[in-house]
Amino acid sequence: MTSTSGLRFGTSGLRDTVERMTDLECYVATRGFLDYLSSINKFTSNMKVPIAGDLRPSTRRIRRAVALAIRDSGGIVDDQSLASSPALCLYALNRGIPSIMVTGSHIPADRNGIKFTMPDGEVMKSDESEILNCIESQRKKLPLLFSNDGKFLPEIEKEAERLLWHSEELRSADFEYCERYISFFGKCLSEIKMFFYQHSAVGRSAVTNIFSALSAELFASPKSDDFVAIDTESVSKNTLDIFRKVMDEEGIDIGITTDGDSDRPLLVYRELDGTITHLTGDILGLLSVIALRHFGVKINSVVVPISANDAIQKKLESEGISVHATKIGSPYVIAEMNKEIANGKNSVAWESNGGFILGTDIFLNGSKLRALPTRDSMLPLILTLSYAKYIGKSIYQIVSELPMRFTAADLIKNFPNEKGRAVIESLTHERLKRVLHNAGLITSIQNINYLDGVRILFENGEVMHFRPSGNAPEFRCYAVADSKKRAEEIVEFGLKKVIPLLIED
Repeated sequence: MTSTSGLRFGTSGLRDTVERMTDLECYVATRGFLDYLSSINKFTSNMKVPIAGDLRPSTRRIRRAVALAIRDSGGIVDDQSLASSPALCLYALNRGIPSIMVTGSHIPADRNGIKFTMPDGEVMKSDESEILNCIESQRKKLPLLFSNDGKFLPEIEKEAERLLWHSEELRSADFEYCERYISFFGKCLSEIKMFFYQHSAVGRSAVTNIFSALSAELFASPKSDDFVAIDTESVSKNTLDIFRKVMDEEGIDIGITTDGDSDRPLLVYRELDGTITHLTGDILGLLSVIALRHFGVKINSVVVPISANDAIQKKLESEGISVHATKIGSPYVIAEMNKEIANGKNSVAWESNGGFILGTDIFLNGSKLRALPTRDSMLPLILTLSYAKYIGKSIYQIVSELPMRFTAADLIKNFPNEKGRAVIESLTHERLKRVLHNAGLITSIQNINYLDGVRILFENGEVMHFRPSGNAPEFRCYAVADSKKRAEEIVEFGLKKVIPLLIED
């Protein structure tokens, strides 16, 4: 879905290259969003609108445009400076006000984005078309603020800069986010030593504060001055090599990090033979639910994207928990989760990148943890690690007790979205069979699911799934198999053998 001449909604939020995210485009996008909220009585004059951003070089410039648009819409800018997406969302939800996060999440620094949050949670797909209409209406009545190249006029840029916070210190959003977990979990991670890869994650100070307060022994890497794109769904060899080097040198068995805006977690652990590997986000979500149930929290409904590991269904449905699959992206899983909650279920959701979405309040030892209906990185990490400590098992031991199903994912970069969509639209059953046969794959197809991209279930139980990215010019391949090696082989086969034939065929 796109506007006629502006930024595009990706899987979640407006995303584009830094060059296309001009002051003008970011300004009209923000004003259009607030116009939409005003039309549904969720924004009024003099309402505070908190904003924050990640550590990309382009973020502060975009925050300036967002801030000026808030002021010109009649709102009050509440700049929370550098804060994670879940921290900003929590801060706004606590006050019943909208928020705006400037971040490109896990994608490289040459791209960025704006993520809008409504007073009651994330923007849903059903909101996007009306927001885009409001953006186009704003475009038709632009004030005289911009030069021909879409940049603010010099005096306007200075005016916008004055609306921003001018200190690196943590602000209220981060403090409230830290307190959320510190007060609820106490000293639950005592005697656990872990490596924290800080890189350029915007929530790195909050992560340090939280885990230190939970009594974990934290060995942190130096902070990175340059932006590092960490994709927790497709973990690079370079990222794992960083963990392997430090964990081996320091004798550490656990490692953690997050992506750029700190809403997606990564948990790295040591296997029985000493190998350092990572826990995929979908299995991290599964372990989080197992932990919640172990601690006495009633969860009877789970929502995950269709790309998730089918071990989730095998494990949870055997315990009476219903599992629902949706299109990929937090708006889809949140919408389905909300339906389950409306039907009286205690529901949670997560994405294959590990972002965990708490749909209902939970209670533990007389304390309440309020629902946070947006991707969050801290809760699944804390739950999984505290559960392992409580039962006296390593992450490796816990994972080995799950159904032996493994996922893998990788992508082709610089693959235009239009090209990716054309590939998907061409994949009829007969064409798939022909291309797979020509690629050398002789396993019969049992089922094809077109819910989001093309997900192929083979008769031997293996899965190959193709999908263009919703956030960047990338084409992804996912796989599920009975071994990690086999899942990785399927992904490599899909990207190197099948996709080239699909393009040529």
